[in-house]
Amino acid sequence: MESAPNTHLVSLAAGDLLMVLLTVPFTSIVYTVSSYPFGEAVCRASEFAKDLSLGITVFTLTALSADRYMAIVRPVTHHVSDSTGHVAIAVAIGIWVVAALLATPAAIFSNTPELVNPKGEKFHICTPYPEYLGAVYKQVHALVKAIMYYLLPLALIASFYVLMARHLFISAQFLPGEAAGQQRQAQARRKVAKMVLAFVTIFAICFLPLNVFNLWWHFAPNSRETYDIYWHTFRIVGFCLSFINSCINPIALYCVSGTFRKYYNKHVFCWCTRHSGRRDWEGAESTGTRITTAVRTEQIPLKMVGTDNGTQQPPAHRLTLTNTTVLTTKPHHNPASLV
Repeated sequence: MESAPNTHLVSLAAGDLLMVLLTVPFTSIVYTVSSYPFGEAVCRASEFAKDLSLGITVFTLTALSADRYMAIVRPVTHHVSDSTGHVAIAVAIGIWVVAALLATPAAIFSNTPELVNPKGEKFHICTPYPEYLGAVYKQVHALVKAIMYYLLPLALIASFYVLMARHLFISAQFLPGEAAGQQRQAQARRKVAKMVLAFVTIFAICFLPLNVFNLWWHFAPNSRETYDIYWHTFRIVGFCLSFINSCINPIALYCVSGTFRKYYNKHVFCWCTRHSGRRDWEGAESTGTRITTAVRTEQIPLKMVGTDNGTQQPPAHRLTLTNTTVLTTKPHHNPASLV
């Protein structure tokens, strides 16, 4: 758990849990009732949690891609550094702070205005766009969210993976005779890279419809007039996919990571599996400096010099044997132990 990918995965899981608990119940009920039944405080908290979770998700995926780039392109520097774990924790905390700052406008400006439908019936909605800020704020807000939460992160992630693919291709050409240990390490790093790529692909698919709808709704000059059942269905599908993203990440991780799958079966489905207690190398934890000292004392009869062929029984002499072994001098993370 001290590895950088695992630190980011814990942060990603916390953001997903925040989305599922604080946003999905209050947003989904909008499509089942005619008027928003909660007050303005719940509306602000729900919109803030939605933007916070979205920021945590996309920024964590970007950080995971950057970490995989460093692990594959510069494995020695990335592996030997003693501060890798501390840097990952600092980055995770920074992601939460930045995501909270970017979600602050949703907490400040979200409100529940009263509207009137064509039948003359009054109802309330929860919206992050106050009327007194005008249409320009809606357009700027939608455009900034599309750039900061979707287009820019995906461009950075794509750049990291293009550079990783180029490095792996060149390495496969010029290093055909890698040692077995190096091949296993490279294979483990590639597995983690594939895991991150799966997360990114799922994110890109899940949030594409919602971003397309928001940009169309706020920038198309006749969007209000052309809004029909098809656009309404497209909007609902976009909301559902954005929420499904928070639920599908652990499923994707279970499918692409053998280590995660093994420990998930062990701790969650423990009644279905029986383990012999053997600890294999794949799930080995990090090992710090450890010094083993073995002391053994034995009584060995020694032959006295000058006796008659050693027939006289000499007194037993104690001989103490001490063996000190330094097993390792640096913390070590087995690449295969990364989920």
